[in-house]
Amino acid sequence: MILVINHVMLREEFGEERATLRVIQCNLHRGRAATAVLCRHLDMMQNTIALIQELWTINSNVSGFGSLSGSAFFFSTQDRPRAAIYVPRHISAYLLPEESSRDSVVIRIQCFLAKKKTTMTLASVYLPIEEMAPTATLTTLVNASKVNKWLLIVSCDSNAYSVTWGCDKGNFKGKILLESITSNDLEIIDEGCEPTFVNARCQTIIDLNLALANVSQKISNWCVCQEASMSDHRWITFDALEKEGPGSKAAEASK
Repeated sequence: MILVINHVMLREEFGEERATLRVIQCNLHRGRAATAVLCRHLDMMQNTIALIQELWTINSNVSGFGSLSGSAFFFSTQDRPRAAIYVPRHISAYLLPEESSRDSVVIRIQCFLAKKKTTMTLASVYLPIEEMAPTATLTTLVNASKVNKWLLIVSCDSNAYSVTWGCDKGNFKGKILLESITSNDLEIIDEGCEPTFVNARCQTIIDLNLALANVSQKISNWCVCQEASMSDHRWITFDALEKEGPGSKAAEASK
């Protein structure tokens, strides 16, 4: 069963023209307070898409997004969903059910950026700590993106460790995930060594943002937010599909 709550699909002529698209990745750790803080942020930041893992649920139903005017996409079965994507009301979006599951939500969006209609594929993925990285799922999504020439961005709670994305040490799950990332021609958007997961026992980097090369060079301003998220995961934000101006990866690569 596929569910979409608060779904609003605006006609194209009402689409707002934007210079860039803000994306936020957040793991809510199934918390009510973390959900409330995120919703307040999304209510103020009308051009932000949220790629969410470990949602707050009640009786396996996603909760906490009812006050927002946009759409929350998730795939629901008898078990509680662990991934979702929130899209503001001025952006048209639809779910790709064949690519989605309890732990992986994939959507296509259409928006106006710099007076140009842009279509992009976004995925929110949760990799359970007790399971190996789902390389087959990732490969299927990437293959579909390549065949259809989709612009693809994936945000995931990997629960995997690798020095490649800034961890102090790696583990076997991180090795398998890195091999999958490399073999699928994905690029890691994350920068630096700022921890994305912080609790009383440890600080580490397990939240990853990935993209195909056709969009990775148009991503800028990636950062780990210091704002209190009310979760043990920090928010990650970045701008997608920005013009090749100062600060973009394309501009840096051309130097």
